[in-house]
Parts: sequence; structure tokens; C-alpha cells
Amino acid sequence: MSPLLRWPLLFKPLSIFLALVVAVLALSSFDYAWTDWRPATCMPAACFCENLRPGTIRQPINTWSNFSFVLVGLLILALADQDFKRDRAGGRPPNLIRSHRSYPRVYGLAVIAIGFGSLFYHASLTFVGQWLDVASMYLLGTFMVLYNLARLRPIGRRAFVGRYLLFNGVLGFSLVQWPELRRYLFFGLMVVALVIEAIIHRRLRPRIKTAWIFAALLSMSLAWIIWVLDLNGGLCVPQSLLQGHAVWHGLTALAAGLLYLYYRSEDQPVTEY
Repeated sequence: MSPLLRWPLLFKPLSIFLALVVAVLALSSFDYAWTDWRPATCMPAACFCENLRPGTIRQPINTWSNFSFVLVGLLILALADQDFKRDRAGGRPPNLIRSHRSYPRVYGLAVIAIGFGSLFYHASLTFVGQWLDVASMYLLGTFMVLYNLARLRPIGRRAFVGRYLLFNGVLGFSLVQWPELRRYLFFGLMVVALVIEAIIHRRLRPRIKTAWIFAALLSMSLAWIIWVLDLNGGLCVPQSLLQGHAVWHGLTALAAGLLYLYYRSEDQPVTEY
């Protein structure tokens, strides 16, 4: 049976997940208006399909669907912890992302951050929420770029973390100065990460389970199609419990999980870590 399906692995992340859901439910019970906050640039009529509601959570379906990222991120952290313990017992890790806990922790926490950043955005539809939403997406995109570069030309963990913080600091600043560029920059990160991935396969020919990345790309491609249709009104039923943007959240969370399994499957031992 896959480690992902074993109860000892699932107990801790599921317990934390349920506790976080209960905490957000408790917070959402307070009646809070966001009128004193600077509105998101999509306001008042371009914040995806779901109707805006009064109160603490302005788009409930688009808000709660973000817990898919939180669950995936928690499962990644749990799996990484188990991998690290097994690798230490076995002698040496089979690849870079399992060479030290910092790599999977950054990845898993980035996925969780996407969940809470997007959750706050759709609950509040404020500019602060918009910044948190996109900045958290950058956390994952920059990891993909820098991790692929590290696979191509190894660097120390401290150098990786330093570049990661600097990269995201610059992108976070751009969200304040030029918010209209946010989607283009994120798309650019994805393209760069894929180009480097192609270079890795051409130069290094790694032993890795490519089925995981193809599944991630399929999930992401379907998510993008639904995202565009939802944004442009092609799949828009404002009062429906099934929102296209919520489906986007679920599919992109799935893609993030599949991508981690892809990185994890690489069989290219590291000699120094």
C-alpha cells in the first residue's frame, strides 16, 4: 500500500487540517465588512463568477475550496518527514528534494500559503488579499525555477534560501507597484520552470517517473481552461454551488501535489547535503 494511504501518515495532517477548518469556521462566524479596506483591482464586477455576498466571506465557494491546497501541503509535509526518516536509516537520500528537510518544507509550506492567501483574497476581495493570493503563488513558482536550477547546477541550501527570499521579495514589491503584471509574471515563472526541466532531461537524462509531471500538466491545463471560462463568463452561474474558479483551486492543488511526487521520484543520489 502506498505510504500516502496509510493511517499513521494521514493522522497528523488530517488532524491539523480539521483543526484549521474549525478555526476558520469560527472566525467566519463574526460579521465583518471589508468596506474600510482598499478593494482588489477586480472590484466591483470582475472578481470571477461567484456572486458577492455581504459579511465576512464574500465568495464562500471560492473561499472554502482553497482548503484543497492546505490539505495537499500538509500531506506533502507528512510524506517528506517520513521520507527523511527512512532515507537516514537507509544511508543516503535518492534525490535533491529528499536530501534535507528544508526543500520539501519550503515546497509544502508554499502550497499551504497558496491556500490561505487565496482564501483571504476571496473572503475579503481586498487589495491585501490580492497581494497575499498572488505572492503565495510566486512562492511555488520561484521554488520550481530555483529547484530546477539546483538540479542542473547544485548550490548550497543557504544560497538556495537566500535566492528564494530575494526573488520573492522582488516579486512581492512588483505586486504593489505593478499589480496588472501579476498574471504575466506568474505565467512567466511556469514557462521558465518548464524550459529548465526540458534542459535537465536533455542534458542529464534523469531517472524519474515522468508520468507524475504529465499528470500535473494535464491537471494544470484543464484548470487553466476552466479559469479562463469562469473569468470570461463561459461557465458562469453566479448562485451555483459549483463554481469554475473553485474547480480551478482543486485542480491546481492536485497539480502541486503531483509535481511534488514527480520531484520525489527522481533517482539521482546526492553525495553532499
